[in-house]
Amino acid sequence: MAQWVESPGYGEGRIFSCLNRDYPRFHFSLSCTKSLECEIKVTWKVNGEGIYSFKTFELGAFIVNDTQGMLYYTQFEPYATGMTLIAYDLENKKQVWSSALQALGPISSDKYANYGANLEFTEDGKLYVKGKESAGQYIEIVDPVTGKTSANKKRVFGGQ
Repeated sequence: MAQWVESPGYGEGRIFSCLNRDYPRFHFSLSCTKSLECEIKVTWKVNGEGIYSFKTFELGAFIVNDTQGMLYYTQFEPYATGMTLIAYDLENKKQVWSSALQALGPISSDKYANYGANLEFTEDGKLYVKGKESAGQYIEIVDPVTGKTSANKKRVFGGQ
């Protein structure tokens, strides 16, 4: 069964630490510094060989589907609307797709905060992206094979 990993978010209560999660075939680690630079590393559990590693300042949410050998993660700017969802094939060590999410759509504001998202799988295998921004919240349902959005439900605050 796929599990998801919560990553540190922006705003109050930031967590600056290392998170480790074991899956049947993979080991996942996430470490963040006080400068908000984060590094993700995925290794094979059998021999410890590195599969995937990258650093980012646009930290989002992460989920591993161990059965299919896929890593899904989001990247976003903390002061802009929207985010990008990326699928990475851990078996073949390559990015499969990158998709700009619909999120809340265009927002006009000079003071804005994007709080990121949580990722989870539904029973029918779809990927739920639950995003929160200062102008509202959204749930976007994405096909994990193609990266295409099949539904987007928004709750916009303040008449944007």
